[in-house]
Amino acid sequence: MNHFGFSEGYQISTTPEQDETMRNSFSKIAKTEYNLFNNNCATAVQKAMVEAGIPVSQPTMVPSYIPMATPFGIVDVFNGYKMKCDIQMRPSSAFQSIIKRPNYLRELLSYLYIFTGFLCIIYFISYNIRIAIKPLGWAIMLFIAVLCFIAYVTINHILIRRIISNRFLIVIEALLFSAMLTLVISDVRYEDYQHQKYLQRTMSKTITITPGHEL
Repeated sequence: MNHFGFSEGYQISTTPEQDETMRNSFSKIAKTEYNLFNNNCATAVQKAMVEAGIPVSQPTMVPSYIPMATPFGIVDVFNGYKMKCDIQMRPSSAFQSIIKRPNYLRELLSYLYIFTGFLCIIYFISYNIRIAIKPLGWAIMLFIAVLCFIAYVTINHILIRRIISNRFLIVIEALLFSAMLTLVISDVRYEDYQHQKYLQRTMSKTITITPGHEL
């Protein structure tokens, strides 16, 4: 029976070895005394998952030790690193923590999308801003660039923000907007510079005096 108002499920891909580890771990936990705060149904599931190497929150790696008999007595010997996760007490909090657990492939694809989209927009502007016929072609190019920027930001805040922090996305979007603005301003300044150079060359030819002729 659903006593916590859940309306969705979440499927986690596991290996047969992980399934076996979770079954054994859960069986051991089930034999211990129930405690509402640190040994309830939600914590038991999370502990079993962590034991199988499945993170239930942002994981940290901590050193683990095993006791070993030596001539000097029992000492703790380093046994590599073990994953540690924050365990949620409430079932609803545990569920949210599990579905937001790190997915490195998904994060990698998200970062790839962010930087690829960034570079594509910058390349589009930097290339077309030089060859567009002004003013109509220039205006169309800027219109398309703004639409691409809006689409990029919209996708970021609808989909990517579920995987990557919102603060990071805002920084990237601010950098992208600044780069777009810089390209536009630099092109305007360059056109003005070219116009000034053209006027100087024209004036220089106009006032040139040919020997033997009067101005």
